[in-house]
Amino acid sequence: MKIKRREMNRLWTAVSLAACMIAAFFTVIMIQPGGVFTQFGYFFAHPFLLLLNFFPIAATVGILYMACGSVFFATAAGSLVWNLLSYANLLKIEGRDDPLTPGDITLIREALDATGEYELDLHPGHIAVIAIMTLGLVALGVFFRSKRPHWIVRTSVCAALAALMVLSMIYVYPKRKIYKSFPTENEYNITVVYNTKGFPYCFLYNWNSYAVTKPDGYSEAEVREWLRDERLEKEEQSVRPHVLFIMCEAFSDLSDEAAFDFSEEDDPLRDFKKVCSSDRAVSGHIVVSNTNAGTANTEFDIITGLQTNMVSPKNSSSLRVIRRDVPSLPRTYEANGYNAFFIHPGHSWFYNRHSAYAHMGVNDQIFVEAFDKDDYKGTMISDAAFFEKLKANFESRAASGDPLYVYGVTIQNHQAYKYGKFGDTPPSPPYTVEVSDQLDESVSVYLEGVRDSSALALRLSEYLDSIDEPAVLVFYGDHRPALSGGMSAYAALGVELGDCEDPETTIRTYETPFVIYCNKAYAEKTDVRGRLDALDLGDDSVISDIYLGSAVYELTGMRGSDGYFDYLTKARRELPVICRDSYLTADGVYTRVLSDSQSAVVEKLHKWLYFRLKHQNADEF
Repeated sequence: MKIKRREMNRLWTAVSLAACMIAAFFTVIMIQPGGVFTQFGYFFAHPFLLLLNFFPIAATVGILYMACGSVFFATAAGSLVWNLLSYANLLKIEGRDDPLTPGDITLIREALDATGEYELDLHPGHIAVIAIMTLGLVALGVFFRSKRPHWIVRTSVCAALAALMVLSMIYVYPKRKIYKSFPTENEYNITVVYNTKGFPYCFLYNWNSYAVTKPDGYSEAEVREWLRDERLEKEEQSVRPHVLFIMCEAFSDLSDEAAFDFSEEDDPLRDFKKVCSSDRAVSGHIVVSNTNAGTANTEFDIITGLQTNMVSPKNSSSLRVIRRDVPSLPRTYEANGYNAFFIHPGHSWFYNRHSAYAHMGVNDQIFVEAFDKDDYKGTMISDAAFFEKLKANFESRAASGDPLYVYGVTIQNHQAYKYGKFGDTPPSPPYTVEVSDQLDESVSVYLEGVRDSSALALRLSEYLDSIDEPAVLVFYGDHRPALSGGMSAYAALGVELGDCEDPETTIRTYETPFVIYCNKAYAEKTDVRGRLDALDLGDDSVISDIYLGSAVYELTGMRGSDGYFDYLTKARRELPVICRDSYLTADGVYTRVLSDSQSAVVEKLHKWLYFRLKHQNADEF
């Protein structure tokens, strides 16, 4: 049966087009997390931000209308694209606390598959809205014919809108000054920024979010000279220990804060502190690039010795800037006869790890597929199961006789910290302050995970002491936990954190504990205590995470293998902490003002970062 289409006049076509654009915009904002009324309240307080979010959706619909001549078909297609992007952003935030950016389009499966692991709400209401809106617009397009402008008008308007989009992407959307003009609760929390400033605007602002910023005055030839000049004399390696970097999800020493009154026996960190107390260990804190999230950025910092916060002002996921084979710590060890493998009980596509680790020289990778349903504690694969799988894979590979470089990332204590996460309800910790029921739930569950992670550190040290081969364990946290309520949760516990004018507070915000532990076999074959002391890491030392790998590199006799890591051993002693615009100097002073020589260290590290990521060959040390 032939459907008779009613033709709308110019007025109704214009009204329908405007209404469709507004409806498409509304659904995109409704889908993003944060609350639609809160979002529009912020938009109305910042009208230009409203325009920045509305324009790309309206332009998409307008261009499609001028191309096909149908208001409803154009809106169906345009709104579907933007609604699906907003929906993917929602799932990705809930799955990883990491918003969608244009660089993620080829990895959009992350936003969908993450729902299975984190038991997220798929938001069937949002799916229904997208489906109903798309099908409804198609139906309207079937029954109603829009007034089609003359082809000259259509061509001109289409070209004009496309030109405006291009010009806005050059002169408006990427501008940091405009971006910074819209205040948010935490400018460094990319999720908060997206939820405040709006998904369409932030999505376009991050169009080049995985670019690497070229430092002022950069010269490839100059850095190549450093690569030669900073190289130390090669150390003869009489003993080559296995090296195990174990990064523990959200591991922190929160329980040491004055808000708690744990006995020595009940201390969640009891086992970790036992490892730290060994005369074959040094411990302290590393300062990472993120707080509350950013696991992969800490991996990037430590494995490459390059700092996430120097990659780009817009960067939020440093592993994704690795699009080519690059020099790295595991490559340096492999060049010295080591075999490397990576183990993580998560999916290989998280943060594009599979590709990134291959580019960093680690092709032997173990992911969630190696675990089974019995390995879970509640919703996550347990630290205990991680230990068993690590041990089995370590032993099978060590049988070759070659030393191993191992990088492991746990997952058990990943947010969110809700009752039932671990299958039971843990007891409340002994508080010295009053806390809400919501905060108590978050803290109780989190500290239950810390207790298991602390036990993992002890089990690892005891296992390594039981083997005949020398080994070094490096155990640390990736970032502070994202407690319910965000930074206000820490304030409620009396813990002063946050990016602020006080450099010490800022740096403390990004601190996590670490320990470097040498096993008995290593101590029997070399002067372990002397080598540890030579690192110049005092009691409870605080260093940037980019220096942790170089400290182990120095400890294990790799000096002279890589000019960059040789330089890091020197830079650490000159400027121990570089944390955004806050610093800790070698004489223990927290500051925001550097001397010329200290500024030169920061500048040199930035230039070297660009060289390593862009120009240096992977096997060129």
